[in-house]
Amino acid sequence: MPCKFLYSYVVRLMTEEETIPIEFDKAMFGRNVSTSLLRDYVMRCMEMREIGSRQILVYMGYLYKYLKETNRVEYVSFVDPNKIPAAQDGSTSSQHIANQLKASNGDSICLIPYNTGYIFNPCSIPNT
Repeated sequence: MPCKFLYSYVVRLMTEEETIPIEFDKAMFGRNVSTSLLRDYVMRCMEMREIGSRQILVYMGYLYKYLKETNRVEYVSFVDPNKIPAAQDGSTSSQHIANQLKASNGDSICLIPYNTGYIFNPCSIPNT
């Protein structure tokens, strides 16, 4: 139900320039992190279109909050998708991800959203 309310608010009341500021719990990434969502960012998510790192970050924040409320937050480590460096050959990114895994709790799931740049297009698969 909250998604319907958010979508209704965005469609009816939110202007193109207006943003929704979001602050994340400092414990989630070990530092203060905040972001803001534009009207288009929310619309893309609600309309099941391609989303970016901000929308993923907000989803991770929701997941973190849920895990914290259910006393399961120690089972998942989170990595800010905006802090994974982009490299053409992937070497810098893979080293950064390896460092994040080493720093995480060995008994937890480490959530590291990473876009390799590959977009799957089922229409490009030849008929056999």
